[in-house]
Amino acid sequence: MSIQLLAYADDIDIIGRSERAVKEAFRALEISATDMGLTINEDKTKFMEVPSPTGNYTPFRINGHTFERVSEFKYLGTIDNDQNMLKAEINNRIKSANKCFFGLKKQLRSRLVSRRTKMRLYKTLILLVLLYASETWTLNEYVQRALETFERKVLRTIFGPVQGRTRFNFELYRLYKEPQVTQIIRSNRLRWLGHVWRTPENNPTRLYTFKNPGGARAQGRPSTRWLDDTENDIKILETKNWQRVALDLLSWKKRAVEAAKTCNRLLRS
Repeated sequence: MSIQLLAYADDIDIIGRSERAVKEAFRALEISATDMGLTINEDKTKFMEVPSPTGNYTPFRINGHTFERVSEFKYLGTIDNDQNMLKAEINNRIKSANKCFFGLKKQLRSRLVSRRTKMRLYKTLILLVLLYASETWTLNEYVQRALETFERKVLRTIFGPVQGRTRFNFELYRLYKEPQVTQIIRSNRLRWLGHVWRTPENNPTRLYTFKNPGGARAQGRPSTRWLDDTENDIKILETKNWQRVALDLLSWKKRAVEAAKTCNRLLRS
């Protein structure tokens, strides 16, 4: 029986290989919480089975508590779902960034605000919301297209039309003169990859990042793994023996992290 407990302040996530394991961990947690005068909030507590074998979403009951059984939930700002699909998280990030965009739309359209200030608003307020936890994303075709479409929408608002027409994509990026959103994500992933590689060999994050997963893959075309996608970026950047390079923080930053922001070959690679 294997149990994991993720905890950040009062946001706690119990992970077990079976319902029995989850229930035992919950009972122990509730006893400890009660001793400290804390209680379980049933409305905010959810139960999810991954993957859901039956599609059964009847309530999950334990120790007199009734918890909603769901197909997805948000933990620390990130969407987790029973199919482990990235699409839901990307849609959630774009939705959140859209709220920031519409909240700033008046300033981004104003002729009284300089383009330099508008770009700063975009990079410090909108882009940071959009790219939250992007170090963990796999950039498939859907993800890239959705993110690039959102970025161009913001840029068209900032730069406005030209000669009464909407600017073409190449015109936007010629004015933008900054790394595109997917280039920033690839750079963020490489920074995280180097950080994980420099941790001790027994570090749990390192172990789960580089070990070969057990079990069999589902039928059909297999999904691209994060590590495979990131190592493909390294090949495009022509960084040989990346494991050795990553051990040197300054060298890794120059040859991988910063290089990814300016390498046009990483666009829709």
